[in-house]
Amino acid sequence: MRKKILFVLALVVIGTATSFGQWRFGGGLSLGTEADGGDLGFGLSPRADYTINENFRVASNFTYWFTDSDYTSWAFNGDVHYTFAGDEAMNFYGLAGLNYSKVSWNFEFMGIKESYSNSEIGLNLGAGANMGMFFGEIKYETTWSGQLVLSVGVLF
Repeated sequence: MRKKILFVLALVVIGTATSFGQWRFGGGLSLGTEADGGDLGFGLSPRADYTINENFRVASNFTYWFTDSDYTSWAFNGDVHYTFAGDEAMNFYGLAGLNYSKVSWNFEFMGIKESYSNSEIGLNLGAGANMGMFFGEIKYETTWSGQLVLSVGVLF
């Protein structure tokens, strides 16, 4: 009996996810307060969102930060969005998620060329809005010393 109930429950969940499920792809520009080795920096962020139901969505993006020639930085984010106000035309959401960031740089010390890289996992917390195909969000990433990231873009 328990297996039958779990099977029916699984079918309901899968059916609900399939009926609500919708992918949106796009990208945008990001501005990070610590993106360029402690300086303000700009990034390019391809993104994918999956709508689970009318209130919940999962989003992932990869941000490549444009930095000076000796320094490279990028981040992968996976967030859950909860829509708390609005409708199809415009809505507002809170977000929480995980961040994986990597930095590397090349330098020369006393004529010897060296390189260094490091990565860190952190948390994201923020809010955003969707208006048609456009989105904007602000979030705080806890990796490294932490940074505030403002992103705007489009989703199709």
